[in-house]
Amino acid sequence: MNKLLVIDLVEATCDEAGGIPPRQMEIIEIGALLADWNGSILERFQTFVPPVENPKLTTFVEK
Repeated sequence: MNKLLVIDLVEATCDEAGGIPPRQMEIIEIGALLADWNGSILERFQTFVPPVENPKLTTFVEK
C-alpha cells in the first residue's frame, strides 16, 4: 500500500515586530504524519527542538 509522509517545519523562533530576520530563525518544532491515499492518518510524530542561536523564546512564540 502506498503511503504519504507529510512533514511540518513551520514553528520557528520569531517575534511580532519582525526583529529576528528570516535567515536567523530556527526551527523549534517538527511534526509529521503518515497517511494513506484515502487521507486516513496512520501515525503521528511531534517533537520540540531547543533553539541554539537564540535560546530564549519570545513571548510571541510562547503564546
